[in-house]
Amino acid sequence: MKKRVIAVSIAGIIVVLDQITKFLVSQDRPNFQIISGFFNIHYVENTGAAFGILQDKQVLLTIVSVLAMGVLLFLIFSAREEQHGMLAALAFILGGTCGNLIDRVHLGYVVDFLQFHVKQYYWPSFNVADSAITIGVGLLILTTFRQESKSIVGT
Repeated sequence: MKKRVIAVSIAGIIVVLDQITKFLVSQDRPNFQIISGFFNIHYVENTGAAFGILQDKQVLLTIVSVLAMGVLLFLIFSAREEQHGMLAALAFILGGTCGNLIDRVHLGYVVDFLQFHVKQYYWPSFNVADSAITIGVGLLILTTFRQESKSIVGT
């Protein structure tokens, strides 16, 4: 039970960090370079999902987020305690999902502000919650491959 509480606490910390950074960025709505030709802080109101897909589908995205959070909580509380990687991955995904859901419900859009680019080629802006989801999915993939390779070698 202790590892599950830690996982939910990690998700909570991610939500707090996400909301603090979005609050700070929303105060001035900045658009400035940090590293010329590579990284900007650029305020964006995203009414869609990742990469701007599903624009203006707030109800659908809210429902999907709530369902995903329910599934993630179920998985956290049904995972085995020794599945550290899995619990960490699920915690990151849960925290990111919750952080973006708060924006969606409270503001009607998600605040994005981290913008990477190489010269004129821009990656879509994102935020701390998006980063957490990406890290969580990466951990989930690594953990799954690791488990699969253990089962293949063990047979």
